[in-house]
Amino acid sequence: MGTSRGEISHEATVTLHSMVARLNIELFGKKLAEEMNEAKRRTLLQLVAEEKAKLSELVPSAAA
Repeated sequence: MGTSRGEISHEATVTLHSMVARLNIELFGKKLAEEMNEAKRRTLLQLVAEEKAKLSELVPSAAA
């Protein structure tokens, strides 16, 4: 079934969300490598874990 004008397909939505999750994981990982404050590090670790969980739901083979 096609999409109406202005609508995004489910596959495109999943692709977009998985790309955002991957970029967030990369960004949070870089910030984590530079951050010295333990409270901020814990927050960044939590954010990375949440994005990895989100990514594994969107793309089960990307759970690594």
